[in-house]
Amino acid sequence: MFPFTIRQLELFSSLSRTQNFQQTAEAFGISQPCVSNQISALEYQLGIQLFNRARGRAPTLTHAGLQFKGEVEEFLAMGGKLARRKVTAPAVVRHLSVYIGGHIFNDFIKTALTDFYAANPNLILNVAHERPRPQVLLDMERGKFDIAVFNHPEKLHLPGVEHIGHVRAGVFAHPSLGYASNDIDVISNLPFLSLPAGSYEESCVAQLLATEGIVPGNAIIRVPDHDVARGRIRENACAVYSIESIFRVENEAAPMMVYRMADWTCHFFARKDVPDDIVEMFRTFIMSCLPQRSAY
Repeated sequence: MFPFTIRQLELFSSLSRTQNFQQTAEAFGISQPCVSNQISALEYQLGIQLFNRARGRAPTLTHAGLQFKGEVEEFLAMGGKLARRKVTAPAVVRHLSVYIGGHIFNDFIKTALTDFYAANPNLILNVAHERPRPQVLLDMERGKFDIAVFNHPEKLHLPGVEHIGHVRAGVFAHPSLGYASNDIDVISNLPFLSLPAGSYEESCVAQLLATEGIVPGNAIIRVPDHDVARGRIRENACAVYSIESIFRVENEAAPMMVYRMADWTCHFFARKDVPDDIVEMFRTFIMSCLPQRSAY
């Protein structure tokens, strides 16, 4: 497989000519952030920097970018020649059963779907509802999902599964508590948010904390899930075990990690009968939406 998509090459070619993200976005009928994300994903997948970027200045090609531009133009010219031989056929609409777990869908994917559908009008995503991680793995095994993207505290080695990122995890606390500590007793005595009693999520968190010797003794509030915890931790001087990407830093009052624990892994699953071009396209889309710097 190529480490890029045709759309990424077309966006790169356009941006190298216009040196303007907005003009390129308008030419393709997509948003400026989508162009920026696709170019960043292309650079990440190739392992080279293609553009010099500076606030207030037009993007310019690096030396590697100039070399790549010539190769891309040749590639697209040949692709155009092949495309002219195409026999027009009725468009086939394909439905994909997709699971995008945890907060990934709401925080990173949902806002990008308009651009996704504009670029892929013949794909319809049937997004499955949230469910416990053991059920996700069982549904994958039973073939209920064409594509699945989810975080897991362990790096799973399963058929059709790739590891596409890591997420820092640990105990997060309201800044008013004012410190980070390696003292297990200090961390255990913090006022904790807790997940629903008897739930899989509560049991999982308890086991993960126990591996570090942390046993919370002061659960002040029970919340239904980590999304609610995100709001509550800002309202109350308390702590919670979570992954870092839950807390997108918005201001100085954002929760701080007071105790670092083992990273979680972001997994990408594709059922074996899904065509390679659709798998590659969807993987590229997901990678362009996820944070590239701190959380993933």
